[in-house]
Amino acid sequence: MNGSDPDQTWAWVVEYCHYDQPPAYFFMMHAWFKVFPFNDISGRVAATLVGLAGIVAMYFFGKEVKDARTGLIAATITTFSYIHILFSQEVRFYTLLFLASALSYFFFIRAVKYKALRDFIFYGISTSIALYTHYFGLVLFASQGLIFCLLLIFYPFERRFLILSVATAMIVAVSIIPWVPVFFSDIQIKEFWIQMEPFYFPIKYFYVYFKDVVSCIVFGSALIYYAFRTYKQYVTSHSISQVEFILIASVLFSVLIPLAYSLLRTPMLQVRYTLITLPALILMISLGLMYLNARYQVILIAITCCTSFFSLVVVEEYYSSIRKEDWRGIVTKVIEEGRPGDLVVSSQPWYCNYYFKTLGSAIRAVTIDDFNKKSTATITAIWWADAFQVETVPANVAERLRAEGFEQKKNYNFYRANASYYERRSAPQP
Repeated sequence: MNGSDPDQTWAWVVEYCHYDQPPAYFFMMHAWFKVFPFNDISGRVAATLVGLAGIVAMYFFGKEVKDARTGLIAATITTFSYIHILFSQEVRFYTLLFLASALSYFFFIRAVKYKALRDFIFYGISTSIALYTHYFGLVLFASQGLIFCLLLIFYPFERRFLILSVATAMIVAVSIIPWVPVFFSDIQIKEFWIQMEPFYFPIKYFYVYFKDVVSCIVFGSALIYYAFRTYKQYVTSHSISQVEFILIASVLFSVLIPLAYSLLRTPMLQVRYTLITLPALILMISLGLMYLNARYQVILIAITCCTSFFSLVVVEEYYSSIRKEDWRGIVTKVIEEGRPGDLVVSSQPWYCNYYFKTLGSAIRAVTIDDFNKKSTATITAIWWADAFQVETVPANVAERLRAEGFEQKKNYNFYRANASYYERRSAPQP
């Protein structure tokens, strides 16, 4: 939300993105907020619309891979996927990454099948959007490059396909040149907040995608059955279709590339980053279900829809429990009980300042460094506001406040968040 602030310029948004993710999603939201209110509800509406577009894209993706029924199954699985619901209700770039990834592979497959210029054009556009949405767009593009090379080795191809493919890849590569310095700068990072995943991370990720045991068993079984039938087909005919080769290779490469980088340099695997993998994975599950009798398909999909919804609402308590740090609660309390001239200090003031702005307050929080440099001689009250790994007030700060004549009067606890109120006594203590 801060990076999409409509009061800022487009150039400011670009500069902000140098320290976050590439600017496609921030540009989209910045434009959205130029038209619609700059608040939580408006932002979530935009996220939901992108999520709905992802469901539609999965229908056409499945239809292109096999038929309309496959598309309906893929769209239904996407609709009830926990991770897709989660990011379709958060103002973050992951649903746009999912949408761009689905469209990229959709047009990639169409380009392979039909060699039509329009499919190459739309492939280039959707892939560039993925690259400018998240750094894992690079993994997507690299995976497709490897798949393309393997297609040339194992399958017959026409000269037109080769020329259009190379030209499109070059155009996509040129399109990201403005962001290449940022890519290279980030590659130099050797320490990151992400930790190395355990060896069983594929099972862990698969569960997070759906967050429902029944769905995981059904979809996992369908995936295994699809792999078995594909292997059996390969043993019998010594070949598989180009489309199935693309689906399988896309899942493997989009996991193996970041895994290799994590092992050799810096851990970078995180479940939400693998949304570039999810469209093809859902298609493989759908194809596995398509081997079943139509009646069993309907039954299994109906069961998984019901259990997924039950898991979301009852087991996960998604709509009835607080799941995020309550920065809004902190800021609301400061606005309600604070006075003009109060100083608000936070280790992450950008959270506070977003809510101060959207709630119509002129108060702004300062960083701890700014507080340490600041004289408190003219300040009568201080709020210490923080969240995540909450420490009420660091011991050294509390000692300084006591020494400068402040006494803690109130302490408010919120979900994974805390606000402490200090008021000056009549005279500082020695």
